Amino acid sequence: MTRSRPWWKTPVFRRASAVAGVAAIAAATGATFASATTPGSPGTPQPPTTIYAENFQNRPAATPIVRLPQYTGASGQTYTADAQWLRQCNGWIASSSQPAAPTTQANDCGNAATWNAVQQMAYALGSYTGIAPGSNYAVSAMTSGDPGAPHVEFKTASNIPFSGSNRFVTFSVDVAAINCFANHPLLQFSLLNDAGTATPVGSQIDGCGATRTINVPQIGAAPAKTAQVGTYTSNGAVLVNGSSIGVQMVNNQGSGTGNDHAFDNIKILDVTPQLDKSFSPAQVETGGTSTLTFTITNTSELAAKNGWSFTDALPAGLTVAGAGSTTCPSGTVTAPSGGSSVEVKGNLNAGMASCTVSVPVTSGTAGSYTNGPGNLSLVGLNPPANTTVTFVDPAPSADLAMAKTAPQDEVQPGDQITYTLTVMNLGPAASTGYTVTDPVPAGLINVQVPAGCVLGSDSVITCTGDSLAVGDSVSYDITATVNTVNQDGSAKYLTNAATVTGDDPDPDTSNNTSAKTVKVVPMVSLVVGGVTALAGAGAWFLRRRLIAS
Repeated sequence: MTRSRPWWKTPVFRRASAVAGVAAIAAATGATFASATTPGSPGTPQPPTTIYAENFQNRPAATPIVRLPQYTGASGQTYTADAQWLRQCNGWIASSSQPAAPTTQANDCGNAATWNAVQQMAYALGSYTGIAPGSNYAVSAMTSGDPGAPHVEFKTASNIPFSGSNRFVTFSVDVAAINCFANHPLLQFSLLNDAGTATPVGSQIDGCGATRTINVPQIGAAPAKTAQVGTYTSNGAVLVNGSSIGVQMVNNQGSGTGNDHAFDNIKILDVTPQLDKSFSPAQVETGGTSTLTFTITNTSELAAKNGWSFTDALPAGLTVAGAGSTTCPSGTVTAPSGGSSVEVKGNLNAGMASCTVSVPVTSGTAGSYTNGPGNLSLVGLNPPANTTVTFVDPAPSADLAMAKTAPQDEVQPGDQITYTLTVMNLGPAASTGYTVTDPVPAGLINVQVPAGCVLGSDSVITCTGDSLAVGDSVSYDITATVNTVNQDGSAKYLTNAATVTGDDPDPDTSNNTSAKTVKVVPMVSLVVGGVTALAGAGAWFLRRRLIAS
């Protein structure tokens, strides 16, 4: 519908406010051309890969000024739009270097000042992307009338050849907007398949959602102003399997009140997530388990990726050891215990950086097992690098046992006691070495140790030995003097324990420690006439005793 020019689109307009909310988009501060993702950084998103870009710069000169259908990109690609977006100041390939009052454009826009506002937005987009602002071109969408909705604002006239398969694809666009206090442009990307059928990608984009503003100078009759500028990437992606793709951008805002913007740098992005896998631990004894972890990492725009899947055929000799698990939304893991394959399906939600799948695996045969991209069938994922797990036969085990004995069960202060520490190898393999530790308890003094043993300053006896054949044993005699008694004259018990630790795996450690307890009996006093005799310590001691008369 044609109507008179609203007051906020006249040269005397002063912008009253700006809306900064972002609806289901990712707004960046600049456009980048990324390289393909590579394995090796699980959980860390990498930038998408730009597979097609149109910057509308393929103009031989500032004039003649053409509309979108008359423009041809550097690759030979052409574009179109619905009629509503090719009239009333819409669809012009505009630049601030073009004339400020061209008759055709001024009439189409309603006045020269509105055309100049289009030029200002092209200037803002150039400043935003780092191009000399005066040389930048952008497509106008100034809505000097109500365009209605939904209508196509941009569309590839024919599809672009696409050599990939099972790839996730999304789109991005740079938008400059003014008059954001009124209605906002609401842009919806769609992918066009080989047949030209449109599939919406992600949620609609609020073209006033960017937080960055660009100050633009006066151009012609349009006073200096600020424009909200940002790069908007769809928050969704489509899994592509065809031989060509096209892009369509619909504006769901039908009002010409506000809805004033220009767009530039339309990109088709490969946003296929990266798959990585690893074993932990990387070395395991045969019959043990290692966890095979798959990490699915999103690309840095963090759009939703729904419907990826993979099948991992485990290397021969490696089998599933138990139930798998996943943190991926709608994830399923099919990995029967004892089987040799892992099948996984899942999604990545918008805003999600990564998710994981874990499956325990085992092998009864020693060897190294490499699991790499050749083991995988992938849908919507980039392949991982090789990862290897090694299974080794257990080291031979020797069951060492300790026996600690003493000839006495009862002693008195001053007695000498001899402890015998016997290390025995119960098999099944020879021992390559061992260590005996024997903390000396309080109450023993004058400790003497044999060759092969030392008494440390911490009162711990340490004995070391070399190989010990199955069935063999070795003994150490430790002597000491008893020097303890209870003050109340009651018996005291002295416990001494020793432990053997082998240099080889020990299948039974319950027999590695042995203790000996002896009873310490106090000396007995006998009175014979005027003399007291003390019995104990293996000898008699006499002392005179005065008898009170």
